[in-house]
Amino acid sequence: MAKGTEEEKQLKTRSLSESSVRKIFGDTLKRVVKDKTTMTAIIAADGQGIKNIALSGGDYATIQKAAIDAYLKYIDKKITDKRLVANLKNNKKMIAEMTELVTTDCEANDSTVDSIVAGYSK
Repeated sequence: MAKGTEEEKQLKTRSLSESSVRKIFGDTLKRVVKDKTTMTAIIAADGQGIKNIALSGGDYATIQKAAIDAYLKYIDKKITDKRLVANLKNNKKMIAEMTELVTTDCEANDSTVDSIVAGYSK
C-alpha cells in the first residue's frame, strides 16, 4: 500500500474509530468462541480495551492484550468453578494458545477458546 493513498487513509480512519474497532475486533473475537451471545455482551460492556485499540491506531500488542482480556472474561462467564477459572487464568501455555487465535487467521484450524480451555480443564 503506497503512502498517502486513499486506501491508507481509509485504513487509518478505521483503526482510529472506536465504532469500527468494536465491529472488526468484535467479529474477530466472536469467530473463535462457541457462545457468540456471551462474547457479544462482553464486547458491548468493554469500554477500555476498544478505546485503547483505537487510541493506539491498532497497535498489535494493544489488540493482543484486549483480546486476551476478553477471552478471560468469557472463561469467567462460561465456567462456574471459580478455582478452576483462577488456575486457567494463570496458565501461560493456555494463554499462549489463545493468543495464537488472535495472531493467526487460518480457516483450516478449527480451534476455539472453548476447545483450548477444555483441553486444560481436565
